[in-house]
Amino acid sequence: MTAIKESDASPKGNKTVGKGLLTEKGAELLQKFSFNRNKSRFDFLALPHHQLDLEQGIISLNNVNGSLSTFPAAAKQLGIQLLLLRVDFKGGDCVMEKSELYF
Repeated sequence: MTAIKESDASPKGNKTVGKGLLTEKGAELLQKFSFNRNKSRFDFLALPHHQLDLEQGIISLNNVNGSLSTFPAAAKQLGIQLLLLRVDFKGGDCVMEKSELYF
């Protein structure tokens, strides 16, 4: 993300990731960026049986076994919400969609 921010031609202190995404270099960097670099999508939740449809913004979780997951000691419940970021690199538009929060 820092590299995308540095793609912004604004003076130091005024650079943003959003403006960096509007550049050709920033758009290319985002296409190659992995938000899940070191983990599979849901390793921390022990959810091996999931399906993710990014076009429709739907996640399906099957055979969830909460006892296999690890949570902070103070956690009382788990909420799951799908966030989907749609970036139009040609038009320079960016929209974030989110599902309902499920407990």
